[in-house]
Amino acid sequence: MNNFQSSKKNSYNKCKQFFAIPENAAVWSGFPRIVDAVTQFGTRNTELDDIIHAQQKVITGVTTDKDIKFVALVKVMVKFARKARVWAEDNNNHTLEEIFDIRKSDFIGIAEDLASEQLEGIRNQLNTLVNDPGGNILAGVNVDAGSIAAIDAANTAYENDEGKPGEAKGERKSATKGIKIIMDNIDKNLVLIDDLLISEYEETHPKMIDDYRNARMIDIIGMNHQGISADITYEDGTEAEGITLKIVDLNKTGISDIDGHVETLRGRIGKYHLEISGPGIVTQTMKASIKRGEINNLEITVKKGSGTTTGTISGKVTKGGLPVAGATVSTASGLVTITDSEGNFILKDVATGAQQVTAKLPPPAPELPQTKTVTVTAGVGVVVDFGF
Repeated sequence: MNNFQSSKKNSYNKCKQFFAIPENAAVWSGFPRIVDAVTQFGTRNTELDDIIHAQQKVITGVTTDKDIKFVALVKVMVKFARKARVWAEDNNNHTLEEIFDIRKSDFIGIAEDLASEQLEGIRNQLNTLVNDPGGNILAGVNVDAGSIAAIDAANTAYENDEGKPGEAKGERKSATKGIKIIMDNIDKNLVLIDDLLISEYEETHPKMIDDYRNARMIDIIGMNHQGISADITYEDGTEAEGITLKIVDLNKTGISDIDGHVETLRGRIGKYHLEISGPGIVTQTMKASIKRGEINNLEITVKKGSGTTTGTISGKVTKGGLPVAGATVSTASGLVTITDSEGNFILKDVATGAQQVTAKLPPPAPELPQTKTVTVTAGVGVVVDFGF
């Protein structure tokens, strides 16, 4: 699950606890439609737990046999790292103490590449200490060359297993899609409960309704719970990994993961310009809004392309000879950027040919926007400055 889905799942768990309180259930026991809706919520929440469990089983990208060997690798690594942590604490080496302070649970349910990278780093730190020119530094905690050999043997067994990453990746994608579908249905279910439960009992049972609202996080939702996320795919429907989503006006960026998902870019309420770019695709722009208390999850399709038919426009915006930060610079075709602290800007992947470029000072400046026309050549940068 992504961070937003994890946050929603926590909310579902709070609602589940609320619905399970006998005193609460007794209140709506005479309202069959609410009883049915709560029962349906419980059933779907159980289905969601099952799919999440299935996703976590394959999240290392391997089949079951290889997953067992991955756990074995983690177990032997933790065994020697915990001993090394004691040495680090005794010697006030806080950096290594933090590195060696691991548990098996730290590596279960995270992506294979991230887990492997961390495990490799720990193994290398242990090896460096064991093979120090002055002698084995970890001898006092019984970590030696044999310990490193045991780690390497477990790692070799894991890497040589004839797992089927493609099959597991497919299972993971299927589980990921299933999570989204069930969460959408649970959300619809909860909206129905909102309408019935709150309208029926807000006056007669205000404390219970306050508890429900706290579980649902309906009343007070700050900026931490609003923003823009995205699921990005190619035209053939496959997930687009490594694509950059940028909220131009906020200068915030996110990169799509293996499932094509971009985690939430948080911001204040408003309408923003977005830019979607990346290697091997045609850069595109769009507009999207952030609403109070909502995560606007966008479905974005990108088109593959060489990117060799575009150029760049760069320059500087000044006022009275001084650089202007936060000025908006845009093209008639929809590309938008914001000047940095030195007044500089750059527009990338601009289509070739004549382009109208407009610079607008940040409010409350009274000056009208300026527009200039430039000619863009493929693979070449053109410079245009604006002075107010």
